[in-house]
Amino acid sequence: MIKTPIERYPWPLADSVFRYSANVEPARTVRTTAAGEWGGNILDIDEHYAETVALRLSIFDAEPERCRILPHMDVAAWDTLLFCLTELAATYPESMHLDRSGDTYHWRNDLLDITADFEFGVESSLPMPPLRFAATQLQEDIVLLDQREGRLFADGVALSFSGTWSNTFVVGMGFGDIHGPVPRIHENGMVSRTEQFLMNLVPGENYRRTSWVIAVSPRLDMSLEQFPTWGADTLRRITEDGAYGETRLRVEVQHSVRLPTSNAVLFLVKTHLCPLADIVTVPEWASQLHAVMEELPPDLVAHKGFGEFREEILDWLRERVAEHTIAAGRPA
Repeated sequence: MIKTPIERYPWPLADSVFRYSANVEPARTVRTTAAGEWGGNILDIDEHYAETVALRLSIFDAEPERCRILPHMDVAAWDTLLFCLTELAATYPESMHLDRSGDTYHWRNDLLDITADFEFGVESSLPMPPLRFAATQLQEDIVLLDQREGRLFADGVALSFSGTWSNTFVVGMGFGDIHGPVPRIHENGMVSRTEQFLMNLVPGENYRRTSWVIAVSPRLDMSLEQFPTWGADTLRRITEDGAYGETRLRVEVQHSVRLPTSNAVLFLVKTHLCPLADIVTVPEWASQLHAVMEELPPDLVAHKGFGEFREEILDWLRERVAEHTIAAGRPA
């Protein structure tokens, strides 16, 4: 079971009311929270690195279609590989190393005991296709967006840890179509503004945003393809046992990068899981989460994953907030 330590958990809420917004900020901006800090790197390696990569490999082996690109995205895949390896080596120089001799790149990952010598664009120089190789060095999921005809299209994916959406159905879809099920963001113009923002990115300008849901499962892989293994039975156990502290605040930290050679937009997603039982040990978070979940309109409640047990989880959170209030010596 993989979870993010609370000290480095990317707390996603800014105040006591939540509505969908772009919430975009420059990458590598360190954010201080009530429990610690996060956000200094684009690619984030944590104590679950080897476990996460092994899980990703097992998913790709079982479902190869989760890592695939359309034929015209070959250069973008190589672009992704070079960006990610360069970023890893710069961020973690004690364990990641990328050197170049002429046309040959030399990669060494000491954490996974992996070495590779390859030439950009020569697939036979790698033990696997470049997008898959990149994905096996990261904890982040990958979406490659091609820009053409004034739009963005998801024409390449390496997705092993999706949250309640299809990993494979989105390949080739337009940016707006992918976000079709999300309530309110089309009417308020957020999707079109975000797409325009991404199309205006230039290499070297890297940005990030966060997204969150309440998840009944502790699994990283909550794809629709795997719903039978994590869906109804998990929800039934949570609600029947009143185990609301076992639900997760599931946060995605999403980075957007313009790749220099292919001009594709690289979309990186790191998923962080933290049980609500841990979240509520931070009094500020307990109060803020309760306030947000209580105020949230019904359509957003459903999309955030707790529509079937809203009142019950609010009661549970309210009790935790009251406990903190009493412990602090204030009237409950």
